[in-house]
Amino acid sequence: WQTTDFTAAPPVWTTTTDSRPSLSIHSIAFSPVNSNVIYAGTGGSSSLGINGPAVGIYKSTNGGATWQVINPNGMFTGLGIPRIIPTSLNGGQTMFLATDPGPGAGGVYRSDDGGGTWHPLSGFGGDGLPASNVTDLVENPSNANQFFAAIPNSIAGASAGIYKLDLGLGTNWVPVTNNIAGADLSTSIRIELSISPASANPVWASIINTGQYYQRIYRGVASGATMN
Repeated sequence: WQTTDFTAAPPVWTTTTDSRPSLSIHSIAFSPVNSNVIYAGTGGSSSLGINGPAVGIYKSTNGGATWQVINPNGMFTGLGIPRIIPTSLNGGQTMFLATDPGPGAGGVYRSDDGGGTWHPLSGFGGDGLPASNVTDLVENPSNANQFFAAIPNSIAGASAGIYKLDLGLGTNWVPVTNNIAGADLSTSIRIELSISPASANPVWASIINTGQYYQRIYRGVASGATMN
């Protein structure tokens, strides 16, 4: 839905997606190089207890007037997409997304052609990410090469935690879980992330447990090098 008069009482909202194959929108993001390019991830999340048809990504190149469905060979069918990150890298063509479908599949995917084609990064030993669902994915607002992925215990088990990618150093994701308590991670079904634009770029991780309660909030300083 879109409004162009959000200060009005009440504002008017309109939508152009009623005819799309799913009305369940889990995430939305604007391209940082072209604000007319918008991406929306469909589907629900087992960790949130939200169900909805997962049919892939919606992409608009005209500010939301029309949308196309991106789901190459059905690779995202059934996979809820809680986060899409269009970047400024590669002229805005490089993108990342996270999938959180619950037991079975999921992980981080990367595209280098504006979302036309994607390849999975999770579960392939060379990239360092475990084969597991990813409940959040964020980009450092002060470093376009730096990303963090949140992987709960629901599938990953002992590999649960926070992982960091710095494209300035390579393509491997490295664990930066550090001193997050194992007891907190062992009951995690969802981890939410946020990065402050402040000079130290602290990373905040909120851990939600099996009872759907906030277990703990951690703060990682020096771009996630240390979690407290």
